[in-house]
Amino acid sequence: MEAHPYCTEKDVTERLEEYGTRLMAWYPLGHGDKKLINEDVFVKLAEKYGKTPAQIVLRWHTQKGFIVIPGSSDERHIKDNIDIFDFELTDGEMEEIAVADTDDPEEAYSAVKACLLRLSEKNISKKRTPLDPTA
Repeated sequence: MEAHPYCTEKDVTERLEEYGTRLMAWYPLGHGDKKLINEDVFVKLAEKYGKTPAQIVLRWHTQKGFIVIPGSSDERHIKDNIDIFDFELTDGEMEEIAVADTDDPEEAYSAVKACLLRLSEKNISKKRTPLDPTA
């Protein structure tokens, strides 16, 4: 399921816990939503721990007990994505992040829709053809 700090799927995770099952978080960084990554809480914690805001979000996922498999083709991002196990967010920091959860799927997905629109506009502006190997 899609899960990130804007959309934690509380009801689903509670139900899964009854069966000893964990949620696998798709789009753990909110489809690359810049608003999510640049939330003050993630920027502040990134500075505190010497990490990136994305690493803070991924660490939050692991501490929530989510199975998280972020995708990237950028070697630097791949290395950063695994470099989240040398620090731990405090209970207070986890609570601070919890405030970001809108608990409103429509609001959470509006940011995702805006991000997808930007991506599609980028792809359209590149005028790729079906035979283009970079497509």
